[in-house]
Amino acid sequence: MLLGGLWHGASWQFVFWRALNGTSLAIHKRVMESFKSFKTMGYEMKPWRRVLGILLTFHLVCFGWIFFRASSFENGWLVLEQIFTSFHPEIVPQFFAGYKMVCFFILLGYVLHFTPESWERKAYQWSTSAPLLAKAAVFTLMIILVMQLKSSDVQPFIYFQF
Repeated sequence: MLLGGLWHGASWQFVFWRALNGTSLAIHKRVMESFKSFKTMGYEMKPWRRVLGILLTFHLVCFGWIFFRASSFENGWLVLEQIFTSFHPEIVPQFFAGYKMVCFFILLGYVLHFTPESWERKAYQWSTSAPLLAKAAVFTLMIILVMQLKSSDVQPFIYFQF
């Protein structure tokens, strides 16, 4: 993981980002080995464990991205300081009003994380056994959705920005 950080760029925040990834994966592997019931086939994790795991993973990944994108450690810490000291709850309604579709899809993503595995299996079975025309229609709708949500600005390839 640390070598991966060096590969992404010649700065310490990339090494830190990959060290965080590697440490998180090592902790995850250790926890999975310590609780054999997590590996049992057909076992569904208790809801509170799943929620805790999703929230912890999401926040660790976002924390790591702060340093991945920061031009320096100082800027990364400045971003964190702004997050924790400059939050203005009075603008939250404006945020939701301005980003209705984005917020809808974020909420949809969270809800989908908590669907039972049986629903996932049924969706997979439907998608693999659906007629070609139905698959084409879903694919077309997905393309239209992506086109509607895409940014109007062309985003450069992330590795060209370093």
